[in-house]
Amino acid sequence: AQEIFTIKGEKPKSESTIKINKILDMGTDDTAKFGQIIRVEIEAYKGDTNKKVISAWAEDKKGKRISKQSKASVEEKFTRQKLTLPIQLDPNCDSDFEDGKYIVTAEGLDGSDHESFEAEGITKAQCIEIKANESNKKSDKDSKKEPKAAAEKSDAKNSTKEQTSKENLNNPKN
Repeated sequence: AQEIFTIKGEKPKSESTIKINKILDMGTDDTAKFGQIIRVEIEAYKGDTNKKVISAWAEDKKGKRISKQSKASVEEKFTRQKLTLPIQLDPNCDSDFEDGKYIVTAEGLDGSDHESFEAEGITKAQCIEIKANESNKKSDKDSKKEPKAAAEKSDAKNSTKEQTSKENLNNPKN
């Protein structure tokens, strides 16, 4: 005995789609601050593709990124998912970016979408000033600002070097 099955309804679309629904955490004036984390709500439909990764980032009008890339995966074919990805905007410590319009780009599963937003200001709490000391023989004009995390890494390296030097002085080898 044989059984025959029929499936009612539409055949699932084989094309994948990706759409930015909205940008979250923009504040009352719909403007983000440089250095702030914004979240991007994305709706993704994965059709008949083996690709899995969706990436999102912020960039200027010329395509220069002003954030790191955030990623998420969609594993199952023929499924629709809502994803919320965080995007950390660069803190703009050196005032490299002008206040104004920027673009969030979401890309993956053979598709992409873009949404514009406003960004302004400098998040000074994420910037610290590094001044060269006289032992490095650099002038004050060589001092620069850099993100806190980078400065903390270099401080950790320097303190390790200083500690090693002190140990060598205390334990001289004959």
